[in-house]
Amino acid sequence: MTKLATIRFERLSLRIYHLLLAFSTSLLAVPILTAQEEEEEDIYELSPFSIESTEDVGYLATSTLAGTRLRTNLRDLGSAIQVITSEFLRDTGVTDNESLLVYTTNTEIGSVMGNFAGLGDDRSLNEGNSLLRPNTTNRVRGLNSADTTRNFFLTNIPWDNYNVERVDLQRGPNSILFGLGSPAGIISANLDGAVFYDKNKVEFRFGSWGSTRLTGNFNKVLIEDEVAVRLAFLKDAENFRQNPAFENDERFYAAIKWEPRFLRTESAKTTFTANFEDGGVAANRPRVTPPQDQISTSFTRLNHEVYNPLEAYNFREDIPGSGAFDDGTPAFNPSLFGLFGGAQVYFPDPNSGQQHGPARVAEWEYADQMGLGPDGAIDTNIQRLPFFRSMGIAGFPDYALQAGLPFSGTLAPYKQQSLTDRTVFDFVNHMIEGPNKREWREFEATNLKLAQTFFNGKAGFELAYDQQDYEDRSFRPFGPNPTLSVDIRTHLPLELEPNPNVGRPFIYNRTRHNTGARQIDREAQQATAFIDVDLEDFLGESWLSKLLGRHRFTGFGSRNDIETRDQKYSS
Repeated sequence: MTKLATIRFERLSLRIYHLLLAFSTSLLAVPILTAQEEEEEDIYELSPFSIESTEDVGYLATSTLAGTRLRTNLRDLGSAIQVITSEFLRDTGVTDNESLLVYTTNTEIGSVMGNFAGLGDDRSLNEGNSLLRPNTTNRVRGLNSADTTRNFFLTNIPWDNYNVERVDLQRGPNSILFGLGSPAGIISANLDGAVFYDKNKVEFRFGSWGSTRLTGNFNKVLIEDEVAVRLAFLKDAENFRQNPAFENDERFYAAIKWEPRFLRTESAKTTFTANFEDGGVAANRPRVTPPQDQISTSFTRLNHEVYNPLEAYNFREDIPGSGAFDDGTPAFNPSLFGLFGGAQVYFPDPNSGQQHGPARVAEWEYADQMGLGPDGAIDTNIQRLPFFRSMGIAGFPDYALQAGLPFSGTLAPYKQQSLTDRTVFDFVNHMIEGPNKREWREFEATNLKLAQTFFNGKAGFELAYDQQDYEDRSFRPFGPNPTLSVDIRTHLPLELEPNPNVGRPFIYNRTRHNTGARQIDREAQQATAFIDVDLEDFLGESWLSKLLGRHRFTGFGSRNDIETRDQKYSS
């Protein structure tokens, strides 16, 4: 009885499943037919020099410009190309490189949500570039970071999907597109252009830790089948678990498309397009690595010992008291190291802005540099000093070298240690610099294009001009790799007064070469021409025309002028 009942239940379930499937198919047929009818009514002849998101179906894209700079079916290209459609961007919540490349094939990306550090393989990891330019901290094919483009113009501007309809990722060398380029590939953001149908969208998102994102994208046809404009904006305020990290991104974008009727014929068409973007990013981005650790050394190799800096160096005849303790024991310890060279400023009272210095490492001479006091006046507290260099705990690579550990002098085999004990410092929830670190990016971009096609799209040319102004700046008061250490100096370096902060933890303050600005101005001109020869047009349908097939001849020329200015400063 039970077995029969089970069989009947299975059969009944199978019949119900078939009925539901048939019913759902009949319901789906209506909107599909309606969509097909609407597509038949509104047919737009697309330029061979452009791609529109309307060609994509869901996550599936069938054509791209990434192969030959002309719209080509992906099935006809022998290159590793991955197209990320607008629907995929929307469904996954992707907004930029940092959130996209964790989903794509054979790609890695940095940032707190990434799958790749990208901080180098030196003696210590360097977060400088990833904090300032996180979109470039990526690796494709396990090789290097990919070139980034806007509509196939090389760029330093990070893309955002508020005005991007799809992204083409082409892995591998791309000499046909850019000549010599990154062997990793190209990530090209295809910007929204104006189209000949009205379309409006406003989107608001909110997320963890008070993050908000507001975008708008509006397309309006001004003259039917002739003039259309598009406006878009972004206001993104992102916060992070690591307090007080944040990233604020604000942008404005405008595009226009004009196909003049008086230049249009049955077989030829002229198209003018232009777009402009202005934006800026202000951030205090979260760190992905813990601070460097020199606290543990004070517990292990130094056993909580403190030192007079003057005695902690090797003996020198011209420096009385150097190199030995009172009992004559050599004072040099491989776990100690000179902290700073160059100008030095000290704040002996952590609750006061009164500074001592600056003093320069020198031998019985006056320092030749001056500093600014808290009130902005020149501080002339320059004193005659013996050879003196501030002393601290050595990092593990320096300790290895001074202690003569195996291979310590070659290829930096010993790495700087990190502080992983969150009971000492909770680096997951707190940023070591607090609100003092900053990164800025500002940019403007203008793009103009003239496209002309002949013989119903069988031949044509495109002239393009692209101009970009980009600037990024950073302020890192504790450098690219903050280090937590312990003050083991018994005396201050200027007057050799007792150090009131001996035994207290502190953070390195080393801004030289880690704080600065970069300006990059780009100006590019491109010309593309093609002719599409299909032998069936001349020989008709025959075995000969099929044998000879279809051929496309393309010519491309470009000129790129890039001016880069870098500034580095200390504070």
